[in-house]
Amino acid sequence: MQTQGEDFLLGSLLSIPADILEHEVFEQYAKAGYSEVRLMHSAILRYLPPEGCRVTELARQARMTKQAAGYLVDSLVQSGYLERIPDPTDGRAQIVRRTAKGWEIHRLARHTVQQVQEEWTRIYGEENMQQLLSLLRDLVHRVLGLSYRRSISARNLEE
Repeated sequence: MQTQGEDFLLGSLLSIPADILEHEVFEQYAKAGYSEVRLMHSAILRYLPPEGCRVTELARQARMTKQAAGYLVDSLVQSGYLERIPDPTDGRAQIVRRTAKGWEIHRLARHTVQQVQEEWTRIYGEENMQQLLSLLRDLVHRVLGLSYRRSISARNLEE
């Protein structure tokens, strides 16, 4: 007899915990008064590096069109979480980066995820959680490398 979850494939096994985390983060945003930050903004906030980047890079990382990423960035700029500054390496381009308000929600998200991780560690056990985190870090590293190699191959085919 199968127990609940044994028939889940990798996608569900990865996305269910991620969805729970994301729900917790957005619940905390709402409680803290950041109600204009919506679930649709999560990809932009997740992939925006500390130093900022161009919208085209955010779109690539989030696997969405440049127009969709631009729309989401614009709404976060309008709400004061992000800003656009000139790219010092290319006068025609802009860098998107967090504002002080954007860093506030970043810290809140990290704190919330750390709390959930601590709760799950109590449930799952320290050793199991460390092993899970290690395996997931390795998977992410390998998948990102594979994804990068695929994008280079695809670009070479287009040229």
